[in-house]
Amino acid sequence: NVFSFVTEQATRGLQPEAPVSTFFMWKAYTQVDWSVVFYDQAILSYEVAGPGSDVALAVITPLLAVVVLAITLLGIRATRLGATMSEVFPVLALALTIALIAFNKVGSPQYIAWLAVPLVLGILNSAAGTGRSFRMPAILTLVIAALTQLVYPYFYKDVIFLNPVMLGVLTLRNVLEFVLLGWAIVALARAPRSEAEDGMARETDDASETAHARESIKE
Repeated sequence: NVFSFVTEQATRGLQPEAPVSTFFMWKAYTQVDWSVVFYDQAILSYEVAGPGSDVALAVITPLLAVVVLAITLLGIRATRLGATMSEVFPVLALALTIALIAFNKVGSPQYIAWLAVPLVLGILNSAAGTGRSFRMPAILTLVIAALTQLVYPYFYKDVIFLNPVMLGVLTLRNVLEFVLLGWAIVALARAPRSEAEDGMARETDDASETAHARESIKE
């Protein structure tokens, strides 16, 4: 059940709302080739297909696995450098959650609701003074949620019929998902280090400055 998020969707095609589908949606709109949005009677869902969509389908799930592994390693690195669990866990949870959304061939609107849990945790930690500010990801997520609400259910028909305004809204939503992912990854990479680690870094810097000074005197 833990991995049903991936395994249950193994046979599905590219859903129009998924970030990976953005390119094919615009190709279908511009009619540069035979890219098309169609209704899959087998799974009762809309999908998009065209030249290159098979490659995208083959690559996207392995890419998701690589990204999840890389984010997990960043979290491990942060803890080994001395960051506390309250500093790492909310950011790590947010990064993993948005990665599972951004690098997915399915873009169901309810996925955005998943972001609420790591966001609430991060906001509570920040308010308690035990974690970094979550104001930026909270604002980004609210905008993403508002755009998602426009896409589905209000104007989903316009998305399916390739209305350029709604394709623009969908594209902006998908881009902001990667912006949020970027924030989380940078936050993990810059997670606070322990005092011991900072002290070692300062000692290294001091030693470098001393050696440089000695070389200057010799010259």
